[in-house]
Amino acid sequence: MFVFTQIDNNSLTILSKIFNRELNVALFGKSEFADFLIDKLNVDVIIDETYQLDSYKNIKIINNLKNLDTEKIVISTILNKPWFVKRKLDNYNIVNFDAFIVLKYLRDYLNDWDFNYREILNYKNYVFDKIEEFKLIFGKLEDFESKNSLYNYLNFKLDLDISYLKFSVDNQQYQYFEKFIELPLTSNLFIDIGACDGRDTLNYFKFYSNPNNKAILFEPNISNNSVITANLEKIENSQYRLFNMALGDSQAIVEISDFKDRSTIVEMNENSAGNIHEIEQNKLDSVLIDNIFIFDKNDGRIILKMDVEGYELRVLAGAQETINKLKPIIAISVYHNLNDILSISNFILSIHNDYKVYFRHYTEGVDEGVMFFL
Repeated sequence: MFVFTQIDNNSLTILSKIFNRELNVALFGKSEFADFLIDKLNVDVIIDETYQLDSYKNIKIINNLKNLDTEKIVISTILNKPWFVKRKLDNYNIVNFDAFIVLKYLRDYLNDWDFNYREILNYKNYVFDKIEEFKLIFGKLEDFESKNSLYNYLNFKLDLDISYLKFSVDNQQYQYFEKFIELPLTSNLFIDIGACDGRDTLNYFKFYSNPNNKAILFEPNISNNSVITANLEKIENSQYRLFNMALGDSQAIVEISDFKDRSTIVEMNENSAGNIHEIEQNKLDSVLIDNIFIFDKNDGRIILKMDVEGYELRVLAGAQETINKLKPIIAISVYHNLNDILSISNFILSIHNDYKVYFRHYTEGVDEGVMFFL
């Protein structure tokens, strides 16, 4: 079911010299991984096409590969588009290493686990421990694309070999909306949990152009309201309601940490008033979806979309009665935590074991693995 490879001898020799500081390198991308590597390697230049300053941490920045010495060895620090970067570097005939072969070297040869993005370095041992459960999930998948996508996705995370994602593309405009999701011509309801900038709801209205369709958006980051409104105004007469609240498995006050384009719960307090309002800056009520709305079959088919930065299982627990009663279509992210694929699947199937299950992956990196339950 799974395949494991070794780093080839030539690459192993070069990486060993790099980490022994016998060779200087260039880094592609000013990123969190770049910060980690700068402290471990002799880095004399960083290539970043968008960074506006001439240097970073006293290291020279260049914005164009044409200005790079082609004899320089480059390590990519880009985790979400490894193949895009590799093809670009290969076009200049530059010796380069993608971020994941470097992580593999750190894990398997240096036993260095200090940079463990989304627990990816733990995945090998985890899957071995849960192999029988993974086999059961594979057996539940409805189509070849689901099985092939999950096979490649898991092998990539296990082996840290981007060749498993060679034919992957960034296809996020279709995320959550696959051809196998067929909606009735009557009204339907899209519940967007983790709405971010509202693009998923916008795509819902575009792909299912029924004037009776409605949407409810949950986004704890109030600063996103203006961009959500601007996006949804692109759809004439769109019917939606936006709530700035967090969802979970209990009434609580949560603290929201904003990071770039996403919001994450960083603290929970059970002493919540339970009202829908902002408590103070970056603090909101967290409530159970079962407690705030009464859905019924007059809403048509319900699609429950969820991407909440690792809190998916808690939100599902707070929606258990809704799922049990109405059996909504569920499109849910399963890439934030080590155990997401198994724990989320097992929880949903424990409520309705006759759900049809699909898996899709929408980037060429670790992120945006989504499971569907129909």
